[in-house]
Amino acid sequence: MIISTFRNSQPINLVFLFIATLVLRLPALFFISPPILPLSEEPLGGFFINFFSPLLINPFLNVLFTSLLVYLQAVMVNQLTKRYNILYKSTYLPGLLFVVFSSLFTTFLFLNTVSIVNFFVILLVGQLFSLYKSMISYQTVFNCGLIVSTGALFYFPFLLVFPVIWVSLFVLRSFNWREWAISFVGLLVPILFVWSYYFIVNKLSVFSRLWMPLKTQFPVSLSIDFNDYLVLIPVLLVFLLSIYAWRQNFFKNVIQVRKSQEVLFVLPFFLGVSFYLKSNYTIMHLQLLSVPFSIFLAYYFISARKKWLYESFFIIICGFIYFFQFN
Repeated sequence: MIISTFRNSQPINLVFLFIATLVLRLPALFFISPPILPLSEEPLGGFFINFFSPLLINPFLNVLFTSLLVYLQAVMVNQLTKRYNILYKSTYLPGLLFVVFSSLFTTFLFLNTVSIVNFFVILLVGQLFSLYKSMISYQTVFNCGLIVSTGALFYFPFLLVFPVIWVSLFVLRSFNWREWAISFVGLLVPILFVWSYYFIVNKLSVFSRLWMPLKTQFPVSLSIDFNDYLVLIPVLLVFLLSIYAWRQNFFKNVIQVRKSQEVLFVLPFFLGVSFYLKSNYTIMHLQLLSVPFSIFLAYYFISARKKWLYESFFIIICGFIYFFQFN
């Protein structure tokens, strides 16, 4: 019933989407205390946490404000898929699945720097998709570098997404060395502004510490409690079904859509492995995957033909979310 409703492109689904956002966060609104946020070493991330500290302390206001941000991001994701025709049908499923993915873990329900960086992920994906039809893309690739760099000032691991810009240029456009160089210039501009600020206040040592994570060696092993990730079981199952369906229909799409989908498949890899740039890894990092995974999951739910099956999968996912929020 729920999936069938959101498969249609009716404006009333915007109201249902907001209701779904709140319903998936009901336990956190009334029963769960917000987790203690680690101190952010990033300039804008630290400013963000300090500025909203009165809001972060109150669990109800914290979850309510975060819900509004997630709802806004879900609408943006939905518009993104419609504008570039990533799915073969106009639907509100990407927005719904974004809300679901952003509710998987308790830490996702509260305000954090990663939830803000998701705005930059959405903006970056939109700019990358627009490269295919751009006659002159200098401004677009500059914006891409600017988005990555600014997002990294909120959450440093986001910096590792920069190679996705070059991969996108390789996939979507013929080679033009100026575009590759200009994207790097866009990356440098916010960094130079931050360097100038620390230089003026005589705190260049603080600026130097920002880059210490780049010296971190990629871990060969991780200490993970798999019980914390059990909620992902039905999500990963639907993801595999989605990849299978996508593979079956991939060459039926027009060239622009195929190339945009290729970029979308590359994005989660860089978002995922960037965790090593954060010394104190937490589940919160997985929230960066909300944008690409919401589109992947939406593809299964829009292409599946057995209503009882896809509705059951959705109910099971929501059931897992509620169960692990209370446990």
